[in-house]
Amino acid sequence: MAVNPASRVPLPKGKGSIPAPWSIQELNTFLDVARTHRLFFFFRLSAFTGARGGELLALKWSDFDGSAITISKNRLSVSKQVLVQNSTKGGTNGQRRVPLDRETIELFGAHRKRQLIERLALGEYWNDTGYVFTQENGLPIYPHTPSDLFKKLLKKAGLRPTRLHDQRHLHATELLRLGEPLHVVASRLGHRDAMVTATIYAHVSDQQAETASSTFAIAVESAR
Repeated sequence: MAVNPASRVPLPKGKGSIPAPWSIQELNTFLDVARTHRLFFFFRLSAFTGARGGELLALKWSDFDGSAITISKNRLSVSKQVLVQNSTKGGTNGQRRVPLDRETIELFGAHRKRQLIERLALGEYWNDTGYVFTQENGLPIYPHTPSDLFKKLLKKAGLRPTRLHDQRHLHATELLRLGEPLHVVASRLGHRDAMVTATIYAHVSDQQAETASSTFAIAVESAR
């Protein structure tokens, strides 16, 4: 049977859609509404680290050293089963260290106090799993729970629909727009190759290109 050689040539992939994350103002509105929920810190940490949802669900207290978190696992749902991968994308040997700002470090402590209160309230019925984010009985959170809750909270806040994963895009977009080096942003996101980051967030570079000439001119003028 004759085979058309052209059929073996892979077709080019489409450009895909450019993520449309919230603005910083929209993020603040969301966090104000989510603040009273017991999982508020999950959403706060997602936006302020760019970590994937599954990476945060797999985070344990032993992964927090007081100034940074070490991301080394991913907890996800596959065919209605919950799996824990003992490595994650990017980093060194499947793990990466993500430094935290002062306020996020303080919120880590507040979140831990909340969890300890829940633990004391349940006593012997508490399940000591060691996870940072748990159900009220200490068991791990089901992977779909944060996304479902995110949708409810953004609706309550009156915000335009977006995905929880887009908080990761918001984190990267703002860092690049503020001039953070590409390789630093790639490291925080867990991209092994900074060119992956550059490709995904090329629209940021396009926006910066519009003001590049003015930026250079101002720098020269300031040096006179």
